[in-house]
Amino acid sequence: MQDSLLKPQLRLVKPDHEPTPKLAPDFVSQLEQFREQPQNPVIERRFAAQLLNAQLFALVADASRNRRQRLAKTTYLADGNAYLPVFTTTEAAQDFLTTMGTTGFTPVCFSTREVMGVAAQYQLHGMLVNPGAQSLPVSQSYWRYINRVLPVVDPDLGQIEFATEALSLAPLLHQLEAGISGVSDIVQLWLAPVRLTAEDSLCLAVIADYHGLPLYFDTEIARKLAAVCQPLLPAGVDVLVGSLNDPLGQLVADQTTTTVLKQA
Repeated sequence: MQDSLLKPQLRLVKPDHEPTPKLAPDFVSQLEQFREQPQNPVIERRFAAQLLNAQLFALVADASRNRRQRLAKTTYLADGNAYLPVFTTTEAAQDFLTTMGTTGFTPVCFSTREVMGVAAQYQLHGMLVNPGAQSLPVSQSYWRYINRVLPVVDPDLGQIEFATEALSLAPLLHQLEAGISGVSDIVQLWLAPVRLTAEDSLCLAVIADYHGLPLYFDTEIARKLAAVCQPLLPAGVDVLVGSLNDPLGQLVADQTTTTVLKQA
């Protein structure tokens, strides 16, 4: 079992980085809810927002803890892919090591961004949260999606700043018009560069007047709209996709005049 965990030797940029765990108080609760209802768009958005900023425990080889750290990997039998195992508690990590019959590893806390960065560097499929009976795989494609389509949970509408002059939207209009031409349930789009607070980085809000199933919008349409926008945006600008069903969507539609209408 040990060999399957340790190959290849994974190295982190910050060899002695051991931050204090900063799990959101309800992260474990959101994780359980998402595991039980992965197709619920509200639950997924709340889980994704917390996952992006979570700190989880990875397994570091004891022999490497005073040098550049080596992380364990494991194979998820459900899909046959290699992942970095991560855990919400040190107890869960120790239980996993006991079950695997493996010694010589210590749970060390890392941000999910650090873990997924290492997984990408070594071409692993992603991270596996709490492997065992409650395994939840987070693939590289899902991680890119939740970074690209920014999960926003209960934003403070009073703090949102519109930054109309910060982005040129002209290159996007034709592409989005073509993108929605085959989506019968979208009537119109609103586009606005915004900051969710004064301190936040710039993002592009794309709000749809959508009359189809909300679940299909969150799982399919939002991803496609973000995929159209992202290549045309400067580096570091996230895409926030929503609909008029969201308070934020209603605000953007009321405050902006940049629209994309479906051609008849």
